[in-house]
Amino acid sequence: MAEIGEAELLVPARIARSLAANDEVKYYLALLQTARSNADHPRVPAPDLKGERLASQVSDEFLDDVVAGAQKDRGRGYRIPHAPQVLRRIKAAIESMLDCLPQDEKRPFAERLKRLSLPSIEHGLIAGEHIDSMTSGTRGAGDSLHLLVMDAHRAINRLQAATALEVLDGAHVHGLSTSSRRLVAAFMEGLNATAPLKFGHPGLGTTAIEHAGRLLIENDIGTTDAHVLVMRVDDLRVTLTYSDVHRQRLAFFKSLFSSFNVAWEDAERTSDKFES
Repeated sequence: MAEIGEAELLVPARIARSLAANDEVKYYLALLQTARSNADHPRVPAPDLKGERLASQVSDEFLDDVVAGAQKDRGRGYRIPHAPQVLRRIKAAIESMLDCLPQDEKRPFAERLKRLSLPSIEHGLIAGEHIDSMTSGTRGAGDSLHLLVMDAHRAINRLQAATALEVLDGAHVHGLSTSSRRLVAAFMEGLNATAPLKFGHPGLGTTAIEHAGRLLIENDIGTTDAHVLVMRVDDLRVTLTYSDVHRQRLAFFKSLFSSFNVAWEDAERTSDKFES
């Protein structure tokens, strides 16, 4: 494509791979947070984050045992199974996220990633403060891998909207199949029917992309990083992630599905938001 001067046609595929990497890194960060939390306050049975792993298309089943196997080591740190591998995957996934960005946008993110060195695993232990520093979403506390991922995700969404091949009922879309077009149109029909209720409040921007038979729909509900909706559609399986800064709104959102057969994971507090 580059040889014939049509390299821009590859952008949607690169964006799709970057969004998939975004799913992966958020799963790995949540895995470390949940492992530490369960080591501090064990739950029976321990959460395994299998749903999040499958939604992120991470195939390794051994990761489902990480949370249950995490142990606190006399206040010195945490023994988390496969922690070195998880840390390497976090770095690799962030690098994959940045691949779709133009060089002038990618460079500042790559420099931040270089400065935010991954914590070392000393004697099989990872310090709690190191987990906190990686997963922090509070900007006043300094930069973190989580903030880097959030900012890169926003840049990818801007690129996706700017390079959209088509606008479908208000959604910026990339190369959708006929079946995916029908699903996005149905989603936008519902969104557009209720959009006037926001009374001019910014938000509800929607993008959709299809990659390897998987449809991804993202909606920015509001203007903050902590209020978003992501839908992943694999054939007849739909995975929905909704995040909000207010647990009450999260409970209301979940109540809207009470008449449907929906299996919810427990709401988890991640940094300054709740996710379900």
